[in-house]
Amino acid sequence: MFPGKGVRMATRRQFLAHGAAVAAVPLVASLPAIAAAAASRTPFAVLVDSRYPETAAFAAEARFQGLAVRSMAGDITRFWADELEPRWRRGPAAVSGLTTPDALHGLELLAAGNRARVIRREAYPDAKGQLVSWTIAPIGVA
Repeated sequence: MFPGKGVRMATRRQFLAHGAAVAAVPLVASLPAIAAAAASRTPFAVLVDSRYPETAAFAAEARFQGLAVRSMAGDITRFWADELEPRWRRGPAAVSGLTTPDALHGLELLAAGNRARVIRREAYPDAKGQLVSWTIAPIGVA
């Protein structure tokens, strides 16, 4: 269509304003998904290995942040059977911790079968390589 043939052309200002409004539609539509992703990154529990004194400060900080702290002494079985597996059966949830690399490895294997993965893994600085701080979250959450 050509100008002057009964069709009004949009001004540049109108074009840009409508373009911005159209571009915002996917963002607004994704807000519930963004909120769900943020919630699924917040750990429902923090697991610490009570055999190591370094975990006390980590647990205290987690409690200060309002997170539930669970202790174990090297064996993840109780935490898995009593809390993590039932929680993952209800839906996606993140979990964090300060444990040995072996305990994290076990949790990582269990996470893979529950559509979750390790999204953060860091050697804990004061533990001489014996402890690792980590977060496991649902797949698709970064």
